[in-house]
Amino acid sequence: MAGAGLLCGEGPPAGPDAAPCGRCPGCKKVAGGDRRGNHPDLFLIDPLAEDETMIKIDRIAVRDDPGSDEVPLEQFLSLRPSEGGRRIAIVRDADRMNASAQNALLKMLEEPLPGAVIVLVTSRPTALLPTIRSRVVRLALPRLDREATVRVLRRARDAGDLPGDADVEALATLADGAPGAALDAARQGLERVRSYLLDALEARGPVAATLASIWGSEGEFAGSTKTAKERERVRAVAILAASLVVDVERIESGLAPRLHVDLEERLRALPARGAARLAAAREATLRAVQEVERNLDAAAAMERLVRAVAER
Repeated sequence: MAGAGLLCGEGPPAGPDAAPCGRCPGCKKVAGGDRRGNHPDLFLIDPLAEDETMIKIDRIAVRDDPGSDEVPLEQFLSLRPSEGGRRIAIVRDADRMNASAQNALLKMLEEPLPGAVIVLVTSRPTALLPTIRSRVVRLALPRLDREATVRVLRRARDAGDLPGDADVEALATLADGAPGAALDAARQGLERVRSYLLDALEARGPVAATLASIWGSEGEFAGSTKTAKERERVRAVAILAASLVVDVERIESGLAPRLHVDLEERLRALPARGAARLAAAREATLRAVQEVERNLDAAAAMERLVRAVAER
């Protein structure tokens, strides 16, 4: 688990191939128990694993009237380390912090506590406040190449983490070098959704039929309510649609597709739309993400993005 290196009893590992020892009590506690581990100096916020779509302020800051029974990050970091000499906090999908949570975190970054280490994990760093980004050290993790991604996904399928009939080639495309994203795509049914979006790009049938297919597609989405799950579906579909539109833009500019290489022949066969229409479609997909993050109507956001994709 992440954080093991900083809590390893042998000391922080060094060098490009370094890894925690895996043998000391600290490493065993980090690896033990559930996904949070058993180490008292390790704190994890993982919204999707906790079936939440957003990270709210009560997970970050101590409040007089907390909305959750969970210990907030601020309280955890205020305590002295129990064993490891450090208190390590990991915030996964940190871009899902709402504005209040980000501002609360910013105060901690401005006045860091001795021995406290906060790790923010995100694939969308621009969704974090500029003031947060300016106060952290950025470590970019390289993506796997396609062959390595396929190997990882095949092992996941053999281990039962993917259905036995999962199309690992298609999932490798959706992964874009991040096997974890492929597992999410499989769970959310995005292989089928991609085919529906391609039908919209090719103007196959009315938009209403495409919308019905997308909403009716089987998929598991995070969220404790039906409304939250619907918003998470729109978010996933919008990001996928944006990647398709970007590849069409690249083709019309004389370049090869960046992500959907397995669909290149069909994407090249699309009638030309022109830079202005494609830019408008791409902006509509990104706007849909912003709308559901602001808790606007998910069905209306989905309809707008699909109509933008289908418009010629």
